Amino acid sequence: MRRLNKIRSDKKKLGLVISLIITFIGVIPLLILTYFPELKYSYIIEPLGLKTEDGIYISAFKYTPIEEKSHGGVVVGHGFLGNKVNMQPLSLELVKRGFTVISIDFRSHGASGGTFYSGNLLNDMLVAVEYMENNLGYITEIGLIGHSLGAATALALAKTYPNRINATVAIGGLISNVTGISNLLLANGRFDTGTTEESIIEVVKSYTQLENVEIGELYYGDFNSGNNIKTFISPYSEHLFSIVDSAILYETIQWFEQAFNGEMATDILITASILQVFSYISLFGVIMLNSILVVYLGNYFFKHKKNNPINEKLKKYI
Repeated sequence: MRRLNKIRSDKKKLGLVISLIITFIGVIPLLILTYFPELKYSYIIEPLGLKTEDGIYISAFKYTPIEEKSHGGVVVGHGFLGNKVNMQPLSLELVKRGFTVISIDFRSHGASGGTFYSGNLLNDMLVAVEYMENNLGYITEIGLIGHSLGAATALALAKTYPNRINATVAIGGLISNVTGISNLLLANGRFDTGTTEESIIEVVKSYTQLENVEIGELYYGDFNSGNNIKTFISPYSEHLFSIVDSAILYETIQWFEQAFNGEMATDILITASILQVFSYISLFGVIMLNSILVVYLGNYFFKHKKNNPINEKLKKYI
């Protein structure tokens, strides 16, 4: 009881205890949601190093479901100034559904090498596609997901190799001509100023050769023929948070379930939004903890500092 009262009377110690509690409240659920979100869907997360055709080292995370059956694979690309960790909530949702995922850092981003040039980013996603084709014999189809800059790159890659890419999801990013891309989902947040509904509708008109198109509808063909397209606008998010928007993640999962497995998914539990909340709690706790540690270190280094005798004399006259 005395120790508790002593802690309460010492503001620094009280702050230290509170910051540690907040950090644990954030970190423990964060670890559980990352590695054990649903025990019936087990998977492994491991680092992966790749090298592009032009010799650039690309850092990636590989998410592999623990199961024997053949399944689809998805390559994930982040937005400008982002990295593969930003895309982890989306990658986790996909591996939970039984898809192998390779999420990359584009060159000069995250842990990858090289210097940034948007014209070479296609090579960064392509090397992940080639890794799946050459090393993972259980992969039956390959899809692409990109956010913002990554969306434009995914669309360009899917357009370049339509016979190798079975389905593509572009979140918050667009190119002017998407003709020939197999099974395309264009997803956006309602408050995303970078990609407007008008521009999306124009792209869909060009793809389908139809004049009367609407957001949220399936057009022209089917998944088996590889010419299906859909647009989805989430009413809740803007550009940066669209990659953790539960509605967009749900649509993304359903898109790959239909493209790869031929049917709608059931029993989908989206944990990305919850994971994001605990990420912020963890971050707040760590910032608070670091601030208090700085105060402790300051007291430690300066508590033995000798008083300047001149300053002591001046104090007498003040």
